[in-house]
Amino acid sequence: MKKPVYLYIILCVFLQQYAGYGENSNISLVRIKPGPGLAKNFQQFQDTDVDVTHFDAREGIVEGFADGITIKNLQKQGYIIEPLIADMTAFAAKLLNENYFSKFHSYPQMLEKMQDVVKNFPDIAMLQDIGDSYEKTAFSGGNDIWALKISDNVAVDEENEADVLFMAGIHAREVITSEVIMTFLDYLINNYNSDPYVTHLIDNREIWLLPCVNPDGHEYVFTGDINGGQDVNNPLTWRKNKQDNNRNGTFDPWFDGVDLNRNFGFMWGYDDEGSKSYMGHELYRGAEPFSEPETQAIREFAGQHNFVISLMYHSYGRLWLYPWEYTNEKLPEPALSTFTALADSCVKYNGYEPGNYSTGTIYKVNGGSDDWFFGELGIFSFSPEVGSRDQGFFWPDTSWLGILTGENLGPNLFMTWAAGEEPIVENKSFKNYETPVQYYAVTASIKLPILLTDPAPLDPAEFKVYYGYNQKDQFDSLLLAYLPDVDLYTAKIPGNDFSGTIYYYIQVKDSLGRTGCAPRGAPAELDSFVVMKPLHTLDESLLTANGFTLAQNYPNPFNSGTRISFELDANGFVNVTVYNRMGQKIRELADNTFTAGTHHLFWDGADETGKEVASGLYFYILKIGKQKAVKKMVYVR
Repeated sequence: MKKPVYLYIILCVFLQQYAGYGENSNISLVRIKPGPGLAKNFQQFQDTDVDVTHFDAREGIVEGFADGITIKNLQKQGYIIEPLIADMTAFAAKLLNENYFSKFHSYPQMLEKMQDVVKNFPDIAMLQDIGDSYEKTAFSGGNDIWALKISDNVAVDEENEADVLFMAGIHAREVITSEVIMTFLDYLINNYNSDPYVTHLIDNREIWLLPCVNPDGHEYVFTGDINGGQDVNNPLTWRKNKQDNNRNGTFDPWFDGVDLNRNFGFMWGYDDEGSKSYMGHELYRGAEPFSEPETQAIREFAGQHNFVISLMYHSYGRLWLYPWEYTNEKLPEPALSTFTALADSCVKYNGYEPGNYSTGTIYKVNGGSDDWFFGELGIFSFSPEVGSRDQGFFWPDTSWLGILTGENLGPNLFMTWAAGEEPIVENKSFKNYETPVQYYAVTASIKLPILLTDPAPLDPAEFKVYYGYNQKDQFDSLLLAYLPDVDLYTAKIPGNDFSGTIYYYIQVKDSLGRTGCAPRGAPAELDSFVVMKPLHTLDESLLTANGFTLAQNYPNPFNSGTRISFELDANGFVNVTVYNRMGQKIRELADNTFTAGTHHLFWDGADETGKEVASGLYFYILKIGKQKAVKKMVYVR
């Protein structure tokens, strides 16, 4: 189609929002509200042709794709239909005309990026081909399915390091999900050896990233011809793989494709509400469990590793989902408490809503990945739903990309950390001292981690604080003592009349040797406090001392510079130096012989290296022989 026709279609979408709305040949994204007397539940939509994209259990409101016939039937039943995108073909043309998908990674681009990472970071990155897509198994095209491992000693399967799995792109149209994984990849490699926390995670975990489970579907969304087939099968709305269900040797969107998130073996085909048994439906579960090469690849890959936590990113809804999804029965304890603790920790970062089918957070799903990972393998599995209606449904405005990917960095880092089951240590001491004291109390809260595997008691003999005076690489240690009245642990770092910076970290272990620290990136990352050194000065009320006078600097306070003046009764050797509150030398302004009379020095607020100092209180001291005078000044940046 030529560009003027595209522009005409786009103009129709914006100026005539309802033009073509409800026509049999048109597919729309709609919001369906129950009218008066209709129940607010999801089950009533299971036998319709609505391709549900989101369900609000509280209001009984469904969002989804529907053609004109389906919309008319629902209206006859008393449902209120609100068009969200009235013409999906015109909307797809608009996105293509704007080159929308250039802001996302195609599958070849994902692979190229992962290959570059392995080339540039071979010590921490390794690629593995874990299987083939349907089209590669059946035809000459198709794709390999790639997983990228990030870890130190990356070629070694280290049994003492927890495995954690991050996946995306199981539903083709959910293109934002792959970007979450690719952003996480960038964050890991760009912060290794510079961010102590990230470095700690990479050095102590085996992180597997699988950015696209359904590469054939992903590429169909990117490159499919929106005018080459039935409008109801617009590539933009495609969710399944490209299985040739009717075995006619060509891709026929009316019949082909399997919903991969209905094809896993646990409770596969449990009922026809959480999946469908007939080909052509958007929720078609396939001919049998693991009938699809994509889900087979995940099954074999998971069987080769001891994953503790898995995430499969979806969109949209701003939800943080976990099992069960096939039934409204609650998980047994202690699994339920573990899932809720992990989910609650994640949503503190991004504000998503945690839950499952029993909480009404999501509609019923059977044969899904989360239930299989946990039900068959005991892996704590989650499905975050990225984005919202206001952010653009499956196709977020590109201005949202950084926000949607960034808001899941915190949960990804947390889940990576939690998989290691490190004891939880929180430092309670953040105090500077005006003068040296006999000892410095460090206090910490120490708790068991969220239990994911075998329980292990904490080992109080390994509760220690490591500390160093003005140095970050040599430490003494003290055993932490328990304070039962406040349920805290403490130790006293000796003072020894020291002034300067004391660096420290707290380290604890459990009986299996798993180590937790505060801060978490220790010993590369350290806590610290400052001990001030009192300045032994002359009485500041005296401006003269045996033949010289030191004046107050002007201006004071100052920011661009200040003048320091002094007067000598006779010739003499003079030293004028600026110090900070800790007594540390900042800048020597004079160290030579001056004649009798008045002299002026200038300080520009920089230290010996020319670097601008911090705002605060400073002292300047004038010395002649064994005599000296001191004045205060305030620098404001």
